Amino acid sequence: MKKIVLIIFTFLLLASVSFSQLTTEQAFKLRDEGFDLYNKKQYSQAIEKYEQASKIFLDSSDLENTAFCYEMTANVYFIIDKKNTSEEYYIKALNIYKKIPDKNKTADTYINLGDIFFDATSNNEKDLEKALKYYEEGLKLHKELNLKDSVNTDLEKIKNIKTIQSVSDLNKVKYDSNVTVRKNAVDNIEHLENALKKAVEKNDRSAQASIYYTMAVYYLNLNEYKKTSQYLLKSADLNDEIKNY
Repeated sequence: MKKIVLIIFTFLLLASVSFSQLTTEQAFKLRDEGFDLYNKKQYSQAIEKYEQASKIFLDSSDLENTAFCYEMTANVYFIIDKKNTSEEYYIKALNIYKKIPDKNKTADTYINLGDIFFDATSNNEKDLEKALKYYEEGLKLHKELNLKDSVNTDLEKIKNIKTIQSVSDLNKVKYDSNVTVRKNAVDNIEHLENALKKAVEKNDRSAQASIYYTMAVYYLNLNEYKKTSQYLLKSADLNDEIKNY
């Protein structure tokens, strides 16, 4: 009787292992099929394959591949311009990477989340704020990991957002005080240039950043957009230096 029980137990164990291997192989096959469909731009079919694969991986406690499938699903939704759904899947992946834990992939996923909402051609304040929040979380982790290239890329993205936000603020200033600013712009710029020289001599970076920003306001109202951009970037660079000092 004991032999029969042992044989049945062994059979069930082998069957369980075999089934587990089969489902895992099936999940990898579905994942690869999803990737092929993604490359062929057959996005709805790709999503279906990734969702099937992620379910099997999750049931098998393969968290890393589950997160990968979530990320790929998020990529597809981003391409078809479904930002909110893309964000949902990236957050699913993010939560798994935090749980594993995998700090590197957590950081990269934060940056991917930022990319969803950052559009250099848009002034949507809510999207820019969301992007900035995600980029800053990614930057923090990349700094902890001492990944200098990633840190530099993150800082560039953050600077781009702050420049767009500054231009948006400047446009509000231009709208509110267009006539007054235009009338006095040239004289004010001369005074600011003199003030800037004194700030440089004193090495007062906070004053320099403020002066550069104000000069950008005046140049914008003179429709000198190249100088506007130059002074905005100078102001942003100095503010970053002050913040990280």
